[in-house]
Amino acid sequence: GIMPQLFAQTFSTWGTDFWVAYLTNWHPNDVDEYIISISGSRACTAVISNPNTGWSHTVSVPANGVANYSVPEAQCKPLGSCTTRNVGLHITATDSVQVFVYNHSGTESSCDASNIYSTWSLGSEYIVQTYPFTNGTANACAEFCILAIQNNTELEITYHGATSTGIPSGA
Repeated sequence: GIMPQLFAQTFSTWGTDFWVAYLTNWHPNDVDEYIISISGSRACTAVISNPNTGWSHTVSVPANGVANYSVPEAQCKPLGSCTTRNVGLHITATDSVQVFVYNHSGTESSCDASNIYSTWSLGSEYIVQTYPFTNGTANACAEFCILAIQNNTELEITYHGATSTGIPSGA
């Protein structure tokens, strides 16, 4: 018989263009540190910017090394649930790099990290898998963040369980 032709996507964490958004740690008096780590096999420069505020910072990435940068909180900290805030960061590099982000909470000793896909690897449909979470506080919940990289982006979100803000399942 004849084998059918198959196609698949190849997603890569290497690239020259990235978008980043952070989730917040949920402690009212928390002091968070928002770190971006950029690594590459060749020396290059990368620009981290918030297009909504005009802020930017250039870092030098050493060959076979890592450049770490602590982003000012005002440029990237999300606030609250079901809110919109212009804190998406755009990263561009002069050569192919990988981007990793993490935020560290000094008060709660919490640390969240993520490996960032390059812009060309982004898709348009996602599933957010969460689980019931409680640690005895009212703010304990699973969370996600959506970062639109184009103006006038429209979203369709279907909840398969009630949210902590009162949105019912199926809404």
